[in-house]
Amino acid sequence: MLRKAPFFSYVVRMVTFFGFLGLSLYMNARNIQIKDIPHIDKLSTNVINTIFQDSEGYIWYGTAEGLCRDDGYNIHTFRSDFKDPDMMPSNVITCLGEDSITHNIWIGTDKGLYILNKQTYTIASADIAELKDINIEGIIVTSDHSIWINVYRRTFRLSPEGEILKMYSLQCSTGPGEEYVLYEDRKHQLLLSISGKGLHKWNKQKDEFELFFPYTDRISDLIQDREKDYYWLASWQQGIIRLDPLNSVKELQYVPQPLPMNSAGQIAKTALHLVQDDVNNYIWTISWSDLFAYQVTTGGLLKQVDTSTFLPQYNKALKRIIKDRDGNLWVTSLDNHNFIIYFDEDNLHEYNIAPLEKQIKWTPIFENLCKDEKGIFWVFQRRLGLCIYQPEKDKIECYTSSKAVSDSPFLVLSYLLKSKKQGLVWVVPQSSCELYGLSQNNMEIEIERRVNLFSVSKTYDVINYLFEDNDGNLWIAAGNHLFIYQIESEKLELASDVSIWLIPCEVSVVIRQKNDDFFAVPA
Repeated sequence: MLRKAPFFSYVVRMVTFFGFLGLSLYMNARNIQIKDIPHIDKLSTNVINTIFQDSEGYIWYGTAEGLCRDDGYNIHTFRSDFKDPDMMPSNVITCLGEDSITHNIWIGTDKGLYILNKQTYTIASADIAELKDINIEGIIVTSDHSIWINVYRRTFRLSPEGEILKMYSLQCSTGPGEEYVLYEDRKHQLLLSISGKGLHKWNKQKDEFELFFPYTDRISDLIQDREKDYYWLASWQQGIIRLDPLNSVKELQYVPQPLPMNSAGQIAKTALHLVQDDVNNYIWTISWSDLFAYQVTTGGLLKQVDTSTFLPQYNKALKRIIKDRDGNLWVTSLDNHNFIIYFDEDNLHEYNIAPLEKQIKWTPIFENLCKDEKGIFWVFQRRLGLCIYQPEKDKIECYTSSKAVSDSPFLVLSYLLKSKKQGLVWVVPQSSCELYGLSQNNMEIEIERRVNLFSVSKTYDVINYLFEDNDGNLWIAAGNHLFIYQIESEKLELASDVSIWLIPCEVSVVIRQKNDDFFAVPA
């Protein structure tokens, strides 16, 4: 069954249409810009408790006056009022999540848990007796599709369908609010910080949380470093703490970092929430009074970065900081200073193509290209076919030269697309009903996948468009047919009862089902 998609997924690059809150500047050769949150004036209130980006790219705001969704053009508000008094007993949204099966939005309020159906956009109670009329403190969906709900001194593990699988009692010495943090690290370990007790790890086999590292501090947030295996903790009295539980030197396992100075010249002891950006690898944290940025030194210590050139120099009542899928940082507050930090990574780069000119004896003509995770460019060059180019070493390898082939399928290409799957690139030869999944190792191209549409359609349909969604599906438009290739299972299916149009606008593929429902694949 096809899932309805928006006419385009929300991208934060839309903020370039809105006014500056601050000035652009260069910081370690990276351009950091501060801009207003789009459509902020259309929210039901400027008091934003939480921001959430769903799998389609849409931004959701949990406010003190209801749930708001930005579709890129306008704000849609879901709240109880005189028109719909029974939607939810409270409009105070505390946290948000999205299940990974139905992609419904799970809504935490100060009076219970609710679910927004993404097909009908209606809101109903989660219908869980244990979670009625209580403050929901946190929602996290883990890689095994479980939904974890934090409330005062308890956490619940739910199935994607909303059935309670287990309730875990949590005890700590602090009062309600910010005492428990659930976090899933890169190795899919589920970690639970309990203030005053320490860091716990979920033992899946025993189905219980076991103490991993003890500490007595009150911890409000937890992230893993992007490059190292250690963690950063946000504490109420010691600022940021580096936690490296497996370090052989005991003194280096739990290291409080130097406390920062806010814009008013005061020492800030409290760190509330943490993110790490994808450009400078800075650790960003908010306190009761300011936003701070830290550079991670080679020794794994934090050094405060001067933000005075782009952040207002006065106390700020900040609430939350999150990072979206494009790497932008969203900062919410209690005093209307809501803004976005985004990074212009010196977008203009010049690459030396002299080695390629020397090799082919002509001026190169690049018709299609993409870039993989290792910084290698995959290039379709009309005279040589498919090549891979390593800018750092000015090294170029072509498929025809790296393989002993007399008739390469990659001499003329109609499509080249970087897959979301690590190391995989999709390639479509011109006028072909086949597509290939390729990888490279030490600049040598290998064929990992070969997908032939003729195997399921029995007609020769020339591939003219590819789109890979966030659920591991590759959508293939060919002729008047639409195919779905499940990347993990390597299963190819023909989507029946659909018609396809390719149109040159923000929506690249429009699909009509037999029941006349319309769907769109974004550009």
